[in-house]
Amino acid sequence: MKVLVMTDGSPQSLTALPHAARLAEALGAEFVLARVLDPRTDCKDVGALELHDAMRDVAARWTEELSATAASHSERSRAIVAIRARGEEVRDSILRLAADERADVLAMSSRGSGVARHALLGSVTLGVLGRCRVPVLVTGKHAVSDDAADPYRLVVTTDGSVDSERAVDAAVGLAESSHVRVTLLRVHVPRLGDLGDAAEVAAAKEDLSRLRERFSDPSGVETVLRTIVMLGGIDTAILEEATRVGASAIAISTHGHSARHHVFTGSVALSILGRAEVPVLLVRSGPGLE
Repeated sequence: MKVLVMTDGSPQSLTALPHAARLAEALGAEFVLARVLDPRTDCKDVGALELHDAMRDVAARWTEELSATAASHSERSRAIVAIRARGEEVRDSILRLAADERADVLAMSSRGSGVARHALLGSVTLGVLGRCRVPVLVTGKHAVSDDAADPYRLVVTTDGSVDSERAVDAAVGLAESSHVRVTLLRVHVPRLGDLGDAAEVAAAKEDLSRLRERFSDPSGVETVLRTIVMLGGIDTAILEEATRVGASAIAISTHGHSARHHVFTGSVALSILGRAEVPVLLVRSGPGLE
């Protein structure tokens, strides 16, 4: 397996590194640290006669720096400098690199701290999330270093919809490692009418049991159903559960939804990202975020 971590050289972008390294270690995966080089902006101040020579010099310097940084986080590491093609958006350079490297997980830091999704994520991260075919591990501004010992604990959220199960599918692959433990979490909001609360709770528990059977070792997967008051904080309930189990990350589908309950992600996922002390593993399910 392979965990690809993107940086733009800024201190904030490097906050994703320890979390990505922790996941790579748990998976027994290669840890790859990468940066996109834009010849138009990154080479303009290099004293070289030809652009090709400037690109070569900058790429060599960056590769050396990235290699040293990556080695400080993982013994099984590698560094890459990807060249941004003419007319290519940075997000597309990142997606191309992830595809070429056949990455299993892409890791990035969020940028900014606004309430709106564009302000919270930044245009590059948001663009990547809207198109990435693999899970994206994103660290928010409150994420702290994960120095916990084995196992790696992943809280996987579901609202009972087909779309939200994409996060479960991603967790199934990650849980093949014996160093990863999974908690399947569903937040239940009682409602009046329809089946009645007792019947809905029973159905939700049955659904969690069904999802648990997707894992190669169902006995090692914890299922949790949390009931909150109507209009209660779904994001708060998820964060509380993550704290209870000592989660290393929270996995959530970017477009999971329940037509009868609530839009589960979008605002919920971004609220969690803005508050969580652990990274959020975002799994695309449907059309992009934009």
